[in-house]
Amino acid sequence: MKIIDYSLRLLVLCAIASGLLTYVYESTASRIAENVAKEKSVKARSILPGDTAVVKEFKDGTMTFFRGYSKGGLNGTVVEASSKGYGGPINLLVGIDKDGRVIDVAVASHKETPGLGAKIEESRFIGQFKGRSAAEAVLKKDSGNNDGVDAIAAATISSRAVTKAVKESLEIYGEVKNVR
Repeated sequence: MKIIDYSLRLLVLCAIASGLLTYVYESTASRIAENVAKEKSVKARSILPGDTAVVKEFKDGTMTFFRGYSKGGLNGTVVEASSKGYGGPINLLVGIDKDGRVIDVAVASHKETPGLGAKIEESRFIGQFKGRSAAEAVLKKDSGNNDGVDAIAAATISSRAVTKAVKESLEIYGEVKNVR
């Protein structure tokens, strides 16, 4: 008889806990989504040149990109990109100038191994993409001619994932650069 009593108490306790978790999730989901969108917009603005006055968000199918404008017109485009790394998806914001070259890259999120794959956020790795075109966005070890981006030691999968996402961003930019 005690086992039934304990089981019912546990069932009620689990139902209450589940209900509370659902309520908290539902009540904070929209606020979390707004904060993520604001954070992306701030990062996008930080990637674009300093005289950028207006940043507009566009969607083209499943892709999101931001256009930065100044008094002289279009300043650059930031493409949101994702690629599968060692620990899960690596989400990037890739800034691209009018000529199709990388302005800068920011890591929006990742789940790479701390101390190894997490080094993708360091400027000595991510900074190597500045000024590169789609054809130049390759790892040295994959280029065959020792020309490209140095991979992070012991984090080749993460390095390849970032390189792939940057290259895809540049290719996508070539397709959507005239979309207004």
